Amino acid sequence: MKTRRALPPPWMPRENTCACLPAGRWWDAIAVPQQQGLGALEILDRESGRAPGPVIWDPSARQPRLYFLTAAGTAEAWELDGSAPFGSSTFVVVPGPTTIEPPGVHWLVPPDPDEPGALVDAAALREALLRAAGGAL
Repeated sequence: MKTRRALPPPWMPRENTCACLPAGRWWDAIAVPQQQGLGALEILDRESGRAPGPVIWDPSARQPRLYFLTAAGTAEAWELDGSAPFGSSTFVVVPGPTTIEPPGVHWLVPPDPDEPGALVDAAALREALLRAAGGAL
């Protein structure tokens, strides 16, 4: 019996590469400072019991940050101090599927090969970011 190998999402760059991809087509991205993003990711992991969806980490930027990939259209209504929405007319550097460690841009949480369309829930992300920053809803 042949097992079918899960395919990466159609937007995923080839292995061992990175590509500057347009946000707003397959997903939007919410960029947050590294520490707040790591705190939010810990909250999402703990409370959901599963991977929250794709998260890119750019530790080499002047201001290291995480990019949470959310549903296309999220950026239009996103308002949260300390974060930056990337939607239509913006671009995000996306690593290939096996780029999961530094140096440079890499997946902190790669897309799930069994659910390549699964993204980060924007409402859960907002709540986790507020909690990670010490705010209350």
